[in-house]
Amino acid sequence: MDYREDARRLIQYLWVFQHGPTGKRLEITQGEWAVLAYIDKKGVTTPTQIAGALRLTTARIANILNSLERKGYVSRQHDSADRRKVFVTITLEGKKASREKTESVENDMEELLRDLGPEDAQNFLEIMKKIHDLARSR
Repeated sequence: MDYREDARRLIQYLWVFQHGPTGKRLEITQGEWAVLAYIDKKGVTTPTQIAGALRLTTARIANILNSLERKGYVSRQHDSADRRKVFVTITLEGKKASREKTESVENDMEELLRDLGPEDAQNFLEIMKKIHDLARSR
């Protein structure tokens, strides 16, 4: 088995998930979606907490937050006691965008799983869980 070639094929296959099954780009990126979901869950958080939870660099989080703030999806407020500390919250528009993205992705994935049929869908999910567990254990 040529694992390197198989890895290349897997990357090509997974490209579909990055762009949506139809190849369309959604309004927010996967990174933005992950950040919005985290902030929505936490309520008020800091960029450092987001970076740690999502395993991203603080520089990447800063870029994502800049984009989300331009779109009106998050707001940032400096701590009155320590101006270096920033608190981030999700706006109503951010909640709406996150939910729309979730709904769109769930609809696309549901359609794909239906097209696979019950047995192939179950096998696919079991393999994806193994991959997920292996990746998380590294």
